[in-house]
Amino acid sequence: MNFLDKILDTIGLSRKGQNNIPLASALGGFDSFYIWQGSKKISADKAMGLNTGWVYACVRAIAEEIANTEFKLFELDKDGNQQEVYNHELLDLLGGVNSFQTGFELKYLTAAHLELTGNAYWFLDGVEKETDKPTAIYILNPKYVRVIPDKTPNFISGYEYRVGGEIKILKPFQIIHLRYPDPNDPFEGIGTVQAIEKWINADNLASEINLQYFKNGARLSGILKSESTLTREQLEFLKKSFESIYKGVENSYQVAALPKGTEYQPLSDSPKDMDFLQSPASHAR
Repeated sequence: MNFLDKILDTIGLSRKGQNNIPLASALGGFDSFYIWQGSKKISADKAMGLNTGWVYACVRAIAEEIANTEFKLFELDKDGNQQEVYNHELLDLLGGVNSFQTGFELKYLTAAHLELTGNAYWFLDGVEKETDKPTAIYILNPKYVRVIPDKTPNFISGYEYRVGGEIKILKPFQIIHLRYPDPNDPFEGIGTVQAIEKWINADNLASEINLQYFKNGARLSGILKSESTLTREQLEFLKKSFESIYKGVENSYQVAALPKGTEYQPLSDSPKDMDFLQSPASHAR
């Protein structure tokens, strides 16, 4: 019995044994589980890169809520009554996961990785065979992890961890793989951010355009008209002088002082611009 099965057994749960009829045999040699992969989600690397702005705020709110939960352990007596266990090596391990991180960080990163990529990987240090007890838990960055599929009844033959130019193959009993199930991928989960990537990018682009609207003017805001004939150099000088004094948020609503014979003609916002400024993307979060 490996570490995960021991935990499940401790809390009264168990996984189905592997002495069932293999799926491939039941389907006449056709292992549909193995080839059942058609997910079009973005990579974990791209999903992790989207953890900025309002996405970060949402992920942090969820991760902190999960991280503040407390692990509790119960055992059943011979009569089936529950009794809480306050001192146990499993609680010690989950509370002080390794010499670098705390139990709070383990839970926080687990929740964050699940929201972003749909997968969280716990590496059980000190486990060389299924019966070994882990001495520490390290959470792996999901963008460096690849599941190595296998046919039924094994499902997964291992995990590839690639970082710093090195590749390490980890056995299934060395990893606790938590995931948000992906209907199109039996081996890896799908994160909330992966599922709404286009929405996130569209909203970020809209916010950036709106920022530039106020910062620089995303469109022509007005025209300088002069009764005199000006050379190209004079026009450029007048334009730069005008911008240096009146352009930008910090110079909003300044009173213009123009040379004799020069007129400033503002261009009103188009209905399209006004509609955009009322969109949710234009409002601060």
